[in-house]
Amino acid sequence: MKCESFDLISHQFSKGATLIEASAGTGKTYSIAFMVLRLVVEKKISIDKILVVTFTKAATEELRERVRERLYEAREGLINGAAAEVENSDPTIAEWIAKRSELGQLKDDIEELTNALSNIDQAAILTIHGFCNRVLSEYPLESGQPFKSELSSNISAVSREIVEDFWRRNLYQRSRDEVIAITKRFSKPEDLMDLVRAVNGGMVEVVPKVDSLDVTLKNLIAVERQWREWIKNSGSTLKLFIEDALRESWIAKNKRAKLQRMLDAVQENPAEFFSYVESAFLKSHKAKVVEFLTKLQPPLQLIAQLNELSSQLPISFKSELLKSYSADLESRLDSKNMMGYDDLIKRLADALTQEGSSLVKEVGNKYRVALIDEFQDTDAEQWSIFSTLFLDSDHYLYLIGDPKQSIYRFRGADIHAYLRAKSECSYHYTLTTNWRSTPLMVEAVNTIFTMRDDPFQLTGLDFNKVSAGKSEEWRSPPLLWWELAPQDGGKPWNIEYSEPLIRNNIVSEIVSLLNGEGVKAQDIAILVDTNWHANEYKDALALADVPSITNTKSSVFQSREAKELWRVMVALEQPRDLRLAKQALSVSWFGLDGESLVNSKSWDLVLERWLTIAHALSLRWQNSSFIAVLYDLLQEYAVVDKLSIHLDAERRITNIMQLLELMQQEVLEQHLSIKQTVSFLALKITDSSANRAGGESDELRLERDAEAVQIVTMHSSKGLQYKIVFCPFLWKHKLNRDKIVKVHSAAGTLIDLGSDSLEVRKKEAQIELDLEALRIVYVAVTRAESRCYLVVGDGLKDFHKSALGKLLNGQALPVGEPF
Repeated sequence: MKCESFDLISHQFSKGATLIEASAGTGKTYSIAFMVLRLVVEKKISIDKILVVTFTKAATEELRERVRERLYEAREGLINGAAAEVENSDPTIAEWIAKRSELGQLKDDIEELTNALSNIDQAAILTIHGFCNRVLSEYPLESGQPFKSELSSNISAVSREIVEDFWRRNLYQRSRDEVIAITKRFSKPEDLMDLVRAVNGGMVEVVPKVDSLDVTLKNLIAVERQWREWIKNSGSTLKLFIEDALRESWIAKNKRAKLQRMLDAVQENPAEFFSYVESAFLKSHKAKVVEFLTKLQPPLQLIAQLNELSSQLPISFKSELLKSYSADLESRLDSKNMMGYDDLIKRLADALTQEGSSLVKEVGNKYRVALIDEFQDTDAEQWSIFSTLFLDSDHYLYLIGDPKQSIYRFRGADIHAYLRAKSECSYHYTLTTNWRSTPLMVEAVNTIFTMRDDPFQLTGLDFNKVSAGKSEEWRSPPLLWWELAPQDGGKPWNIEYSEPLIRNNIVSEIVSLLNGEGVKAQDIAILVDTNWHANEYKDALALADVPSITNTKSSVFQSREAKELWRVMVALEQPRDLRLAKQALSVSWFGLDGESLVNSKSWDLVLERWLTIAHALSLRWQNSSFIAVLYDLLQEYAVVDKLSIHLDAERRITNIMQLLELMQQEVLEQHLSIKQTVSFLALKITDSSANRAGGESDELRLERDAEAVQIVTMHSSKGLQYKIVFCPFLWKHKLNRDKIVKVHSAAGTLIDLGSDSLEVRKKEAQIELDLEALRIVYVAVTRAESRCYLVVGDGLKDFHKSALGKLLNGQALPVGEPF
């Protein structure tokens, strides 16, 4: 399919599916708003018939405002009769106004725009979850959904409840031998939570297909009994022979300890022992072990069965859970009148495929146009929804996004789903002008990503050069790098040396920039890979008297302040417990130093005061609001003043206030008791899936917008732009640490619990992570308007395995210069 440049003014809208690839900085949001303007005026489509779907609530608000601005600006221009009379009009809209003015349809055009502006609040500009919720709410009968369901950002408690019930059923209702077999492999219900998180809210195939849990347990226990019987009769003979072999030094020195360990565990793991024992003997004594085993005649076939069934049991156990998990989750949510965000997508996708349902027709009639923003972050289920509703000859379906910026795999984004959708589109366009960066910066990015023919190493994901829309330059060069040479002998430095060295170098460069002319702290961003590194850079900048703020989009429930709030709440719940009181008073809120805690006289006074205040507040909590009690505590102990001495005081105080607001909201919505409130906070702190499900409300709020360096995780930086960008971590190679092996392909998403192809799929999962890292490099360097700093070199551990190392392909950077 030929890829053409998308012309905002003269593009002929076509029904069916159209793909628009919008590279970084090419004005995607502007283009969408302009498309809405043209559809309203040129196609006479009322604003409420146009659906716009984007990724976040903040993005919907921005898009709605942009649409309003374009409609208003166009209306004013047409009323004035000439684009030249439109004050502050940009060239694109001025040209469009001039063309419309020539057609002699001003009255009709102005009327369309007036109606659209009057009804702008009716425009369906929604997140994917907002769209699904609207359809399910407006068409409960057609979608087969409950009439009233409360949308919850956190259904992890229900998931945990299902897992715990499954655990109880399989431990309390089974024989002793069955329970032992299960608990050898799973120690607690939490061992299964990663699995349900992996399957939540997605179209996933699980392999391998194995016997049911009942059948597997029955076969395993029967084989284990036979094996124990053999050990009972022959185990002592085996043990004596190996002990003699060790004493007589028939076994290689470097294998004696390992063989002894295997012998000690032979009853539990005979396959490992018998596959190793011969190789442990010295060549000159190998005949002795062969002769012994021939006489002993270990039941190798039985051992093979035992090994196979032992490997199969965890798979059968997990499969048994998954067999009813989705239905169970839906049933329990219905009984609680709840619905989760991922659940919204699944329910709508399922409802649209129900035979005889009129839902597709009803929703299809409601909208004539669907503009899907950030489409690179889609998955198979979302594409199923949009293609079912709008992929036909009656609708205008536009998919807008940039596959080079598909970096949210951990949230379920599937680049393969995007590529499948791309293959179903009849038309394919690109935005070709970068309005963000200077010409030199644009050229630098073009150069980096054309150093090899396939920079993203994925069929269908190409790099197309863009041109610069700006004419002004800042300073040259646009790209600077610091190259770390290896140690003598060519060995790379360990990260304990390299990371502080890089950090100090970057802080020094920032100080130098700020001491020069024309650069303010807020012009600068440092893109980091983890929240931990964000804090390290924040501390390093503080030591250099450089103000900074962090923007990591991590959950506030993962902050230090959440853990400290929990300690305080536990102590308030049980105000007479001295141990809990001491733990609460040790948090940073109360500003107690080591001397205060050690001095028994001072400590007794502190403790006595706490017990008095805590008792009074605990009584108040039972009859008053949670937030009022905590605010009183903050005031009583002057917590804000005590925290203000810290370098990151603003961050700490912001987190506390956000936590109190979120907790109060949950208390009111769920009518939580004191105990339930404490338990809710504990769950949010310990359960990572609960935090991911929390959505934008749980994300760490930004500290006050001051003149400060921005420290942002690379994932959080998408969509943002800064004059100067430092990228200190693109040289790192990340290994896949996921406990669940989950891979994506053109055929769909698959979870492998332990098939014969497991090792292959582990490698595939690592490859997926490596390919996403290439896209993260693109996201990082395209945040820069004028200058980007990189760190490269053979002195960095595994640099050539990293995405940046692969892009450079062993070549020196052809642009820029060292800093």
